[in-house]
Amino acid sequence: MSPIGTSLRSRHRTNLVAFGILKTVKANYGPIGKEIELTWRDGVFVRDMPNVDPIGQATEVFLRCLDKRDAEGRYASSSSKSENYAPKIFAGMPEGRGYTKAKFQQAMEELFSKKTIRIGEHRKANRHSVEIIVRTGS
Repeated sequence: MSPIGTSLRSRHRTNLVAFGILKTVKANYGPIGKEIELTWRDGVFVRDMPNVDPIGQATEVFLRCLDKRDAEGRYASSSSKSENYAPKIFAGMPEGRGYTKAKFQQAMEELFSKKTIRIGEHRKANRHSVEIIVRTGS
């Protein structure tokens, strides 16, 4: 174990390129046991990143969370001052696990810019209306 609370075990070496996995052993505010695949290239370790769009995945999860809230008869707001602020609520839902409020904020802005979601209106029982997030075409 290194002094920063990580360990590295080598998988194999091929043509002077080493492959390994960095595993967190101790973390005060992060997950324990998370593994990161690394490759030794030109004298430094380089993280092996899959070719995925992290915001794209967050937008899909955002839409799933929005659909679930809608199916439950609850709504989500785009206002950061609201108790029903979508990124905050979705980060706390089981479906949103693994995504932060900041990621959901980026995803929400992306969906607004693509016009996948829009601001709609919800009328409460006391006849006051509130602005909510709805899918376009809903």
